[in-house]
Amino acid sequence: MGAIRRIETRIRRQAAFAASIGLFLAVVIGEVGASLMAPDGLNYMPFGYDFPAFWVAARLFLTEGIAGVYDVEAFIALQLPLAPQESVLLWHYPPTYLAMVMPLGWLSYPVALLSFTTLGLALWAMTVRYYRAVPQPLGWVVLFGAPAVVLTLIQGQNGLIFAALSGLAFQARAKGRLWLAACLIALGLGKPHLSILVPVALIAARDWPLFWRCCVTCLGLLGAVTLLLGADVWLAALNNTPLLRVAMATGDLWAQQVTAYVALKMLGAGNGLALVAQAISAMVAIVAVADVWRRREVVADLKLAMLFLATLLVSPYAFRYDMVLTLLGLSLLAQVLLRRGMRPGDKLIMLLVWIAPALSPALAVALGLQIGPLVMALGVALCWREAVVERRLA
Repeated sequence: MGAIRRIETRIRRQAAFAASIGLFLAVVIGEVGASLMAPDGLNYMPFGYDFPAFWVAARLFLTEGIAGVYDVEAFIALQLPLAPQESVLLWHYPPTYLAMVMPLGWLSYPVALLSFTTLGLALWAMTVRYYRAVPQPLGWVVLFGAPAVVLTLIQGQNGLIFAALSGLAFQARAKGRLWLAACLIALGLGKPHLSILVPVALIAARDWPLFWRCCVTCLGLLGAVTLLLGADVWLAALNNTPLLRVAMATGDLWAQQVTAYVALKMLGAGNGLALVAQAISAMVAIVAVADVWRRREVVADLKLAMLFLATLLVSPYAFRYDMVLTLLGLSLLAQVLLRRGMRPGDKLIMLLVWIAPALSPALAVALGLQIGPLVMALGVALCWREAVVERRLA
């Protein structure tokens, strides 16, 4: 019997590995196909095609200071040899993220990309250990073979890093390591829109020990960034805001943005109506997180699931690679549903959330319809339903 079980375990592991490779290749093929068929003559871009913006910003800061980072001509000139087409990415990140990527400027481009990718995978592997819905190899497949993860790696983006920081922060909180949790949350200021609901959750839960530690560490990080980069970095970032608004308004990146604002703009709505829709989306997310986190009878997994699933509903600026964070929420929600029993339609909603990063751009290009915010809203609704069930049981 022992030999048979070992054989069965080995077969399951091999099947899980094959499934993971299959998922990875399917998303890669889909990404290549979508790029080749995209309008306006877009060509397929190689692995890590968003990463040059990070490396160029770091290199320019080390050589020319903050003025070089926001010098459009210098930024384009240094980035063009790394890009296979004329369109390039400019720097729209906050100074906190510039401080985080600055060491990349000391490395050559290939070494910097390899280091950045390796760091993301390592942090994600550390996080997946705690967030697998099932302990078998299938749990690793679902989280490592997910479209959000694969696309983040292909694009050379930072979704893995910031999702891992959030996931590890709340694991540290669960273990009572509050200063570590606060430091990890503070690092999330590199992409503030991915941490925007954290204070809402902590205040609703009246977790004042962690809340005040977060205030201290965030202020400390901002002070350290100011000392490292100079006080003028904040003014330069503020002056760059109009350029960011232009990038948002052109529509070139709408297919990859999973927000209510973009969804309405793609349907032809005016800017005012799109902003109203985004405000409603944000208010729903805030109320949902506050309501779930203030109730002691709701289990911790469901609270975290709500926080991670609702986060991208707040900001009008969020991309599909940011949905790595929603993947953590989806896994936690799956753990709750597996313990309690799923209802009809639950699996379909979770599948839609899981596959949305790969599916939403294709639908946006083909039909002019951005399904990202709707899919995440369904995940939030599912979380909220389970929280209501827990309150009734309590």
